[in-house]
Amino acid sequence: MASRSLSLPVVSRVFASLLLEAIAPASTEDHLIVTPKLALIGSPTLSLTPDLTKADIDVEQAVFSGYTAGGSAVTLTSPGIVRQGPGIQLLAGNVTWVLTTADPLVTGTIYGAYLWDATFGLIACGYFDEPVVLGAVGDYLDLFAGVPVVLQAL
Repeated sequence: MASRSLSLPVVSRVFASLLLEAIAPASTEDHLIVTPKLALIGSPTLSLTPDLTKADIDVEQAVFSGYTAGGSAVTLTSPGIVRQGPGIQLLAGNVTWVLTTADPLVTGTIYGAYLWDATFGLIACGYFDEPVVLGAVGDYLDLFAGVPVVLQAL
């Protein structure tokens, strides 16, 4: 007799596709995420935890010329079912922000980003390994952000 615990890291493509369809189905009337936006974090001191709310993270939002508070609308796509360690990346989106001419010019340092939805609230967030400094007109951040789904043994 033996007792074992086993993590099952290989996820069926069929199951992963069904999970993606449940999150962002082809019919927009059934979407869990309806109006997604990517926004930028302007502080390195925020503690990113699963209990963080959109209100908590909004007060630490980035500020620079060319950035609109609340972030930018993003179309969520799946770049295929991408295996990442013990999980899969289901949702991904791309946004580019550019430091634009303004008087006065407001430069900024970006520490991370967050994905949110008007209906659902905060979906996911994270910090970059190194901050991004937008210090001169024309500096930009082209961000491709994905939300991993990690499956773990119970």
